[in-house]
Amino acid sequence: MDNASGDIEAKSVTIEDDSNFDTASGDVLVSLAKSSEYDLELDAASGDVVLDYNGNPVTGYFEFTARMDRGRIVSPFKFDTEEEYEPGWGDRGRLVTYMRKSFTEGSDEPVIRLATASGTAELKK
Repeated sequence: MDNASGDIEAKSVTIEDDSNFDTASGDVLVSLAKSSEYDLELDAASGDVVLDYNGNPVTGYFEFTARMDRGRIVSPFKFDTEEEYEPGWGDRGRLVTYMRKSFTEGSDEPVIRLATASGTAELKK
């Protein structure tokens, strides 16, 4: 599901295939009815990204990205890997630095990615 400008809010969702929830300007809020067995990506260029497992088991490889100067990453799990990287030039001709944090819980599948440039990328149990 893609959205150019505005929020995406999906409640009690059952993921039945690899899925993406993307918005350029707005928030992405996805609440799961059960744990996903498929790859899942939530992305907001400007806004918050929240994936809520609603008490369901959290299993898979989780990767979070956010801009160092404008974003934030929140997770109830300890990260296995944390790094900074510079994917290219941002606004005003300055090099942009991002943070990437990841962990694996139980299995390395599915792959779950949460990304934002200026907002919060958050996982909730």
